[in-house]
Amino acid sequence: PCFGAMSGMTAEAWWFEVIKKTYAETQYLSAIDGEELDQLMPALFDLLYNDVFSTKKGWDIKEDVEYTLDKLKEWRDIGNGPKIGVISNFDERLPLILEDLELKHYFDVIVTSHDTKCAKPDKGIFEAAAKGAAVRDPAACYHIGDREDTDVAGAIAAGWRPMRFNEDFDED
Repeated sequence: PCFGAMSGMTAEAWWFEVIKKTYAETQYLSAIDGEELDQLMPALFDLLYNDVFSTKKGWDIKEDVEYTLDKLKEWRDIGNGPKIGVISNFDERLPLILEDLELKHYFDVIVTSHDTKCAKPDKGIFEAAAKGAAVRDPAACYHIGDREDTDVAGAIAAGWRPMRFNEDFDED
């Protein structure tokens, strides 16, 4: 939970164990014997953790994200617009990734489960975001997320107003 923060691990050490376990337990990848996997892990981990998923190489920006963020930023910057933040069940690399994706400048606050030691739907991560944005009334906060079990449930638990992004237009 929380990418190792709850157990005193670094996110890097936590991810190392996740990747190693994935290779050891996935049917086709488990054909690699344990000794060979131990030899491959440092280079494999460095590639995945540092070269791919700590940079923009490992991430896709959805089509309308920049347009939407531009409009929210314009509204915020002319006055009385919302503060804009990210609440993510992720680790401390998120601000650097957003910087590499050229998105960080949109956000007033970036809160991760690793930093707060609580993950959505725990209301603590939402409270940390509100505090970081200097918003005292949770009813003034909106959260847009794609999952009912974490995003919607967590926002409701924190007294926020949830909005669900339902990309697939499913029945939820």
